[in-house]
Amino acid sequence: MGARKPRFRQLFLLVPLIFETFAASSNLALYVAPAVAFLGFGILATAAPKKRLRFLAVVTAALVVAAVPLVPIYAQYIQGVGAYAIKRGLDEVKGYSATPKQLLAVPKFLAHWGSAFGDRLGGESATFPTVTALTLALAAFFGTSQDRGPAATLVRPFQLLIFPGFLAVGALSILDPSRAVLAAVPLLTLGAVAFVGREKDPARIHAFLLATLAVLYGVFALGPRVTWEAVEYIAPWDALMKLPGFASVRTPSRFWFVVTFAIAALAGLGFANLASYAGGIRRWLPRQKQWLTTRSPQSLEAGLAIVVPLVLFGTLALEETRPAGIPARRMVALAEVPAVYGWVRDNAVAPGPTSAGALLELPLITGPVGQVLERKREYFANVHKRPVVGGESGVMLASAARVTDFSFRNGNLRSIFEELHAAGLRTVLLHPGLWEPSYEAVAIGHLEALGGTPGPTFDGVKTYLLPPPRPPLPFAWTEPKLAVRVNFDGTAGTKATMFLGNTTETAIFSRGIFTATLRIELVGANRPPFEVALPVAPPMIAAFGSQYVEFPLPLDLASGRYDLRYTVRFGAAATAPSAPKTVPLYVAPRANEWPPGATCTITKLAAGPTSAGVYRSLVEVVTSDRVDRQVAWVASRSGHASASWVPSGSPGARLVAVESTTPVDDLVVFTANTESTGGPMVRCGG
Repeated sequence: MGARKPRFRQLFLLVPLIFETFAASSNLALYVAPAVAFLGFGILATAAPKKRLRFLAVVTAALVVAAVPLVPIYAQYIQGVGAYAIKRGLDEVKGYSATPKQLLAVPKFLAHWGSAFGDRLGGESATFPTVTALTLALAAFFGTSQDRGPAATLVRPFQLLIFPGFLAVGALSILDPSRAVLAAVPLLTLGAVAFVGREKDPARIHAFLLATLAVLYGVFALGPRVTWEAVEYIAPWDALMKLPGFASVRTPSRFWFVVTFAIAALAGLGFANLASYAGGIRRWLPRQKQWLTTRSPQSLEAGLAIVVPLVLFGTLALEETRPAGIPARRMVALAEVPAVYGWVRDNAVAPGPTSAGALLELPLITGPVGQVLERKREYFANVHKRPVVGGESGVMLASAARVTDFSFRNGNLRSIFEELHAAGLRTVLLHPGLWEPSYEAVAIGHLEALGGTPGPTFDGVKTYLLPPPRPPLPFAWTEPKLAVRVNFDGTAGTKATMFLGNTTETAIFSRGIFTATLRIELVGANRPPFEVALPVAPPMIAAFGSQYVEFPLPLDLASGRYDLRYTVRFGAAATAPSAPKTVPLYVAPRANEWPPGATCTITKLAAGPTSAGVYRSLVEVVTSDRVDRQVAWVASRSGHASASWVPSGSPGARLVAVESTTPVDDLVVFTANTESTGGPMVRCGG
């Protein structure tokens, strides 16, 4: 788009570019947005003064047109970031940041540099842009060379030497890269003297803008901390992490993409300068008649001054881009996918990709092995076109986190299957050799209890089809069958926990995100009240089951007892808050023993059989005094009910679901008497 004569019809060039960039990925938008704003400001600054307002109007109109279809996309993204509490930790971001040594990292498929610096590459690596690109980029600052006048006569010999010098540095880099970098410093100084740019040359202004952009993004790529000579320094990214959106970015090293773009643009400007420089030499040589009419050494030097740099520069450019032979990894074509995914595609339980129901593949595995496995499963989803539970991401999705290995160990898998079934789960694949046989047997038992029937087996992969679920009860804060409790915990960083209990025999499920807002006041403290959002995304609660969501509180308190006064506002900001309630908050450290006189009570709120053939009781555990982390689980004295873990917290109420084969009336709360040593358990309540 021309900066000097912007036209409204050129608006259509900006709209698809802006839309595609920001719609492709929210993280990509964050990577690109500062560069777009920076370059836009630079172009606006170099535009003719009388055209600046028109240029600004064109760009603003393009942003508005592109933003209209982006609003629903980013509204959902912003809501999801809040719901899943997507905020990267400092150590995690440091692990995905570039390091100073990576600035000399080169992919191994480039034979010239890869063998020397390929070991510097990281998982998300910054890469060295090659000597050829840097030489051309430096040439962008020299401006358009002058052809006449005393200045041209004086600097011409230096101009004849500067680029062969850079090429010599490139050749030296093959043998000793470190000394080659040092040798380039005086050459850069010589180049600044040898090339005199025209005043007010917009190309030079753009060169400085691009260079500033490259340096800025290069610093961003280093992340929040930079370690140099075993000393760690705070980098600007540490401040950016506090801005909206940037807190969810895990990989600052990807900002190096913009550095590469800026260097490539600078190289283009430098190449244009070289063309001007070669044209000046071509016009300058004929004026030296005594050199051209005699076979003097000077004429040979003049010819070499043109030919040798071009040959050397072209040779180095070809050498640097020479590919190295590396093993190619063959991708699985869609026509060659495992037969089980073809069966899922061709044997949908109902017509259409949505009504066919979701697909769950077990086991879900975390860690590096799980990443590769889940990416393959996502790739094969292009064949069966079914919604999937799970997926691989930098953030564990709520649906996937509910069926990890931990779910098989803590006894909640039955209720999780019920919830997923109510949400639309219809097909389950059980992969062999990836989990313990006992875990698979447990999963099969729960699936059959839900009415699941086995399908064919493909290369050891077992298939199960679930019947259509009973329509779930839509989630609503006003639902009378929904029990809500709030608890505060000061044991390991102050946090709030909201428990949601289902007192009916029908599962509760709704798509979307529902938010409750806590307004908290520290009684007797000289600080204003504050609000904390507790998003539930999306709510899935089995019959007579419970679900909880927790969120950290912005409180930094010394150990001791405090009183919190809070109200809850469910849903929109216009909703009236609940009546204020005051509760105690105990902040660690605290004793490991059960305090004398501490009590807890247990109340059954609802109970009954579920669709999976189990009897489930929803109970409320209320603790008093300094109970805190001592609460462990709820079970029956007779052992007829499976133990259910109770989330820790300061004195208050918690909602817990307990499963048994038949109705039980002897439920008690077990607590750790000496938690640190794993001592004897005691009971309270009941």
